[in-house]
Amino acid sequence: YSESIHELEDLLNIDEDNNKLDEITEFKALSALGLIKIKFFKVTESNDLLNKAFSLAQKHKETCPLDYCAALFRLGQTIFLKGEYTKAITKLNEAIEFICQYFGSDSHELINVKSCLGYLQYKSSNYNQAKTTLEETLNLINRYYHENSSKRAYVLRLLGVIKMIEGNHPKALDLMKQSSEIYKSIFGVDHPETATAI
Repeated sequence: YSESIHELEDLLNIDEDNNKLDEITEFKALSALGLIKIKFFKVTESNDLLNKAFSLAQKHKETCPLDYCAALFRLGQTIFLKGEYTKAITKLNEAIEFICQYFGSDSHELINVKSCLGYLQYKSSNYNQAKTTLEETLNLINRYYHENSSKRAYVLRLLGVIKMIEGNHPKALDLMKQSSEIYKSIFGVDHPETATAI
C-alpha cells in the first residue's frame, strides 16, 4: 500500500507544477487515497480526502452518477468510523435516494449502501429499521448473487443478531447457521468469518 500512497500523492501534487489534473482523475485519486488511508486507521485524513472527492463528484453528478453515489457512500463510511452514526446514516440515505432516482429501486448499486446502512441502524439500536433495511438488502442480494455469496452471509448474520436481541432465539440460530454454512463453503472452517457467524 505504501507504494500506492506515494504514487497517488505524487499524482495529486501535480498541480504544483502547473499541470492541473482534470477533475475526474483528481476525484478518483482522492477516493483511492482516502480508502487506503482507512486501512491504516487514519480516519481524519481519510475523511478530509473523501470530503474533497465528494465536492468534485457533486459538480459532475449528472454526467457521472455512479461516481457521485460512490463518493456519498465512502463519505458515509468514514463518518461512521469517526463514530458519528446519525450523520453517517443521513449520508447513506442520500446515496440510496440518489441511486433510486437514477437507477431504480431494485438497482444492484443499492446492495452495499443498504447493507452498510442496516449495520449502522443496528449499531444505533434502531433494530426495527435495521431489520427492514437488511431484509430489503437480502431480497436484492438474492436477485443478483449466488445463494452462497459472502454478501448474503453477512446480512443473514446481522439479521440473526437482531433476532437474538429481540428474543427470537430459534430464528436467530437458524439465520446464523445459514450464514455460517455459506462462510464455511467460501472460506473453510478455520476462517475468522466462519467462526464469528457461529
